Amino acid sequence: MVSCGFIGGDKGDEEKERPSATAPKLVGRIASINEKERFVLIEGYGEWRLGDDLLLSSFGGENERSATLMVSGERMGRYTAADWKSGELKVGDQVYARPLKEVEPEKEEGSLKESDTRTEEKG
Repeated sequence: MVSCGFIGGDKGDEEKERPSATAPKLVGRIASINEKERFVLIEGYGEWRLGDDLLLSSFGGENERSATLMVSGERMGRYTAADWKSGELKVGDQVYARPLKEVEPEKEEGSLKESDTRTEEKG
């Protein structure tokens, strides 16, 4: 009898496949650009909370354009304002976020995590 694999597997492989806590994650897209004031509005995908301890990068085209952004703190619904620090961007470019430092999952205060931003309906 021939076996295709070992039951139980190698636990070392699980750790190798797990992405780094500081790996970039797709969090939204550029919704609008104010070139004069050098800020953008990011339309967030899902319910990601964009905090100050994140490095934001945008990429567009076939990786023809890239820009560095910094969350400015202004937020309205699914839109977040960010300062445009450097680079080139256009409306529709993808925005990726990555934590500046690796933190333990249970201590992720204000960093890149899904947050419950839904308001409760009062009856």
